[in-house]
Amino acid sequence: MTKISLFISFLLLIIMTMIPTKAFAVIPENSQQLILVIAEDWDTFKASLSLFQRSDAKSPWRKQGDSLPAVIGKKGLGWGRGIYDPQDAQNYFFRKEGDKRAPAGIFTIGSTFGALDFNSVQKLFKIKMPYLQLKEGIRCIDDSHSQHYNTLIDTAKVEKDWSDNGYEDMYKEAVISADKVYRWGFFIDHNSDKNPLLMKKEMFAGSCIFLHVWESPDIGTSGCTALEEKNVLRIINFLEQKKYPLFIQLPRSEYLRLKDKWELPEDY
Repeated sequence: MTKISLFISFLLLIIMTMIPTKAFAVIPENSQQLILVIAEDWDTFKASLSLFQRSDAKSPWRKQGDSLPAVIGKKGLGWGRGIYDPQDAQNYFFRKEGDKRAPAGIFTIGSTFGALDFNSVQKLFKIKMPYLQLKEGIRCIDDSHSQHYNTLIDTAKVEKDWSDNGYEDMYKEAVISADKVYRWGFFIDHNSDKNPLLMKKEMFAGSCIFLHVWESPDIGTSGCTALEEKNVLRIINFLEQKKYPLFIQLPRSEYLRLKDKWELPEDY
């Protein structure tokens, strides 16, 4: 390669690095479903949840039914680590492990889960997402020193490297506890290894974030989003993996600030 060719290649590389990328800027084109959660401000635990769908990237988002009442973190919201541009996280701070705040931002959706076996679930509705039955030994690790931090594991299949209280007992919260809040839900990919490079998993940034059944409409969560059981079932029934559903959660002020940039629905 000549010196001139090398110079041109170097110049093109510089130009390419200066061109803004849409990797974070908007909803991915292949996404056809949204779960949108709006809170009135950063510090409230009450919110509303709406479902949206579109046929393709050029079509408008269509709201699916009425908005549903929801509760979020006891302390409200803090920015979470998702698939949006971290430079968009203005006006507030990123949440941390144990701060009782739910994550704000755009997130992909992981496995659905529940207390019933898959065949029993299929009799209720044709589930179109990955599904995990919460059997004894299924835990979500929230010990930030564990290599399994912020992941669902089966204790029968992995070697323990977390503290004795460094986990959530998913089976207990789905079957044994009085409220059974995990009897239905799904994993929200906050602070996940699946996120883009600048939003990859960071220790102490928060773990085990789900959408699940609420304890009460008047009690916030430890950082999850929760609804009445019938509405959780409605959401799970709505989701289709092939439509690349996303979970978006914001205070109203940030929704209005970012709506155009993130190409969010007009009607919320």
